[in-house]
Amino acid sequence: ADITLDQSYTPPVHSPAALEPHASTVSLDGGKLTVRTSNQMVGTAGGTIATALGIDKGDVRVLAPFVGGGFGGKTAIGPEVILAAIAAERIGRPVKVALPRAQTAYLVHHRSATTQRIRIGADRQGRITAFAHEGVAAQNDDASFLEPIPFGSLPLYAGANRRFRTDLVRLDLPATGAVRAPGEAIGTFAVECAMDELAEQLGLDPIELRCINEPEVDPVNGKPFSARRLLDCYD
Repeated sequence: ADITLDQSYTPPVHSPAALEPHASTVSLDGGKLTVRTSNQMVGTAGGTIATALGIDKGDVRVLAPFVGGGFGGKTAIGPEVILAAIAAERIGRPVKVALPRAQTAYLVHHRSATTQRIRIGADRQGRITAFAHEGVAAQNDDASFLEPIPFGSLPLYAGANRRFRTDLVRLDLPATGAVRAPGEAIGTFAVECAMDELAEQLGLDPIELRCINEPEVDPVNGKPFSARRLLDCYD
């Protein structure tokens, strides 16, 4: 390539710490649990609670009329909900629990810090000929989620020669998980920073560089886009 760029970016940990707390009230009536909670995945929450308590899923009713901010941090049932359910069973009275801010940072999953390397090759007119997005994300030994770092950058720009890779490092830290726009939020951040730096090297307007490299078809599979209005946004 006539012009090359090779840069690394290190977005930090993101914690989904909404103003509205992770809070639940659990009550037992006639052998059936009712869980009022701030949760984004009500459909799977009942099964999680039933499995933890060793009871039938039909004996658990989960209601989430007011979730508040979630940002992915309320997609799972946390240990505080299970403990509240156990307490409600033991004492036969409703139990309310709300995580304080400090415990939210520990008990609720967070977005992994990442190290991302962006390499771009282009001709002198700014047309990308090679594009690589490689990253490393973290997870503990008990969880399987891997931050999909290049998820947003895969279809973003044209380029015949492409490489995308994400590696995982295991750390003895609280679990990482899906936080608002998994992969896309941090992956496109790195790519767009790199595109701005490439534009400076080329002496091009950053928007012009992006327009030059707008793909005509999906660069991942070669299929036409059903809809794509990115150039309209630039205009």
